[in-house]
Amino acid sequence: MPNNLKADVEVIITPALPGNSYVGIPVILPTLLPVNLIQREADIQPQRFIFRRVDLDVYTLSIHGFQVIELEGRVFSGVDQRPQEWVVRYRENYDAYTITKRLYGPEEIGWIAPIDEENPQILVGPIGEGPSYPPEVLFKFEFLEYE
Repeated sequence: MPNNLKADVEVIITPALPGNSYVGIPVILPTLLPVNLIQREADIQPQRFIFRRVDLDVYTLSIHGFQVIELEGRVFSGVDQRPQEWVVRYRENYDAYTITKRLYGPEEIGWIAPIDEENPQILVGPIGEGPSYPPEVLFKFEFLEYE
């Protein structure tokens, strides 16, 4: 998977962890939804995110029209939320991406896929300093092409 990040198209996000899960939100619709890892089922299409380019490697993300934000160390999507800027970087050694908060310092605080199955919500925390990254901070993107 080369660095082929595209803006303004639908994308399925999956963790670089073993298994068959994708990143999505529950099907219930309160005003603030946790962004979770969801196990794939053969007859259900994974949910799709939209990346909107703000700057080089900087995007806002939405899912079902809800802005994707960080709140108290967890990833949520919400109605009427102010867009949060995320830095999305391709990590060539892993053929995957990291998604971090746009900060103006050297530390990278980003998405972390949960390893235990007790709470499926995507976390936000320090992802470590490259070039070595654990699989729970790496994500793969599947871009959908429409004709």
